Amino acid sequence: MDSKKLYDDLLMILLMINLNNLFYYEKGIYIIGKDCNDWVYENPKKKKKKLLIRSSIIKKGNYNRNRRNSKVVAFIEYFQRDKRGEIFTDNVSIRIMGDVSRIFIKKKFPVCLSC
Repeated sequence: MDSKKLYDDLLMILLMINLNNLFYYEKGIYIIGKDCNDWVYENPKKKKKKLLIRSSIIKKGNYNRNRRNSKVVAFIEYFQRDKRGEIFTDNVSIRIMGDVSRIFIKKKFPVCLSC
């Protein structure tokens, strides 16, 4: 099969995010980070109970911050392969989505234009 025919009308989305906003220890929204370590420090007695601490730590990561504290600025570009140049560009915000799914290695995040 000809790859030009197969991919010629493919749409491309480029999302640019400062990596510190995702993976930095103190403010990164994609990692367990500082929020978890602060919780462990503040709850030393719970540290001894392995099952409790394991489930609680997972719930205390940076990725579990509330919506206002977890928004990250990003930039989006939308291209169509057969056209020369972007169709759409704008500043957007993202945040980690979900409840239980926040603890998964691969996390979901909505892209918000007016957030």
